[in-house]
Amino acid sequence: MKRRVLTEPDVGRRVKGLPAAGTPSGSVVVDPHNESFVQSSPDETHLWKKRISATLLDPLTGHVILYASGKIAPAACALMTIALLSRALSRDEFGRFALTSSLALFWANIGSAWLAQGVIRFQSRFGSPRAIASYSAFLGRARWFGIGIATFGAAIATFAVRVPLVLGSAAVALAAVEAVAALVIARSQAELRPKSVVRIESAKATIGFLAVVATVILVKSPSAGVVVWVLALGELASLLVLPSRRRLVVQRPNRAPSHRLDRAVTRLMLRYGIPIGAFSLLSYAMNAADRFLLARWQGVAQAGSYAAVYDTTYRAFGLFLFPVLLGVHPMVTKAWNAGDPAKVKNALRKALLLELSVGIPLLVALGLAHERVTRYALGVSIPRSFELVVTVALAALLWQIAQLAHKPSELSGRFHVLIVGVLCALIVNLVGNTLMLRHGSMVVAGYTSALASATYLSFVLWRQKQESR
Repeated sequence: MKRRVLTEPDVGRRVKGLPAAGTPSGSVVVDPHNESFVQSSPDETHLWKKRISATLLDPLTGHVILYASGKIAPAACALMTIALLSRALSRDEFGRFALTSSLALFWANIGSAWLAQGVIRFQSRFGSPRAIASYSAFLGRARWFGIGIATFGAAIATFAVRVPLVLGSAAVALAAVEAVAALVIARSQAELRPKSVVRIESAKATIGFLAVVATVILVKSPSAGVVVWVLALGELASLLVLPSRRRLVVQRPNRAPSHRLDRAVTRLMLRYGIPIGAFSLLSYAMNAADRFLLARWQGVAQAGSYAAVYDTTYRAFGLFLFPVLLGVHPMVTKAWNAGDPAKVKNALRKALLLELSVGIPLLVALGLAHERVTRYALGVSIPRSFELVVTVALAALLWQIAQLAHKPSELSGRFHVLIVGVLCALIVNLVGNTLMLRHGSMVVAGYTSALASATYLSFVLWRQKQESR
């Protein structure tokens, strides 16, 4: 049967949403006995392909996919490390390993977060040669200060709690290496170079894991201190062998006179960095406090068991949800610096939909597989494993959503919202664990973690609603 071409006079018979007649792609081929669309012209087919490609190649989606691919190796290595060490070490030694590594990461976060977030937030602002020189001068000095905070803080903390020398020195080394890695990754994030982030994180996790595996094979009964030392040295080696080693934060800064420290740049970075550092301190304390309270009232072995299940569940969420935050954060800050609030709002909305579409099914899946999760992490089943896995997973999901929800307050400089909110969440965590862990099981810590995350998210949303009126 012959087909005819519709043109502009064919009112009511045009296919809605396609270009008007008279343009090169304005004609539509239809069946005269069926008003539905049958086939497009070559130009229109190309147009639809471009629209589909634009959706699939959206910058946020592309960055999230790249960051997710970069999280596969770190997440897999972390999960295998947990399973390996929970079986290779005694319960008490694994508990010491979990507590010491948490302490090291706590101080690494304090030392690096204020500077790393400042780099991501403001690096795109410095475009002129003079601004770049001033920024480089600040970064050259501030990075040593951040690494010093991580190292000195970990040393004081391990000495205060009377950690053995080998384990304490290993914690200090791990804190320094993690601070260096965080700053290197921040530079790549700020420049919207997700492939570089993928290489750094994958190499760090893989080499660190292989070093731990070699230690477990070669040493009959390794102590927690030996394992932490090997992990720190393996991660340091990964940073040194990467092609990005020239960008390490330990490289010598340019000493040219034009690179003198600029007060305006210093003030800008510190005004943002100090509140973010305080927020990082409180948020990481909230995530680690339950382990130390468990160790105090129920023993180091119980703290290690809880840490294994917590980290296994949290890593599973991190593999799928944290790449969304990594991908959207530099894009949002760049749009905010360019004065484009509509683009900021659109990026945050897309990121939230991505997290919900992935996080809710993942929460259900972990709940259904709760026994497998605990058996993988510990090698044995434990009572009330469903409650523990689901509450920790819920805490992880709510916390990731909160990290997106507080972006407007963070970028606009309303840091009191973040600090007061996380302080309330920390109080909920500490009070709940203090009152209930003395007589309850480690499942209590899962409930308090979920309640603390919900407290922070609720406070942020409430304050933003109040301030928008």
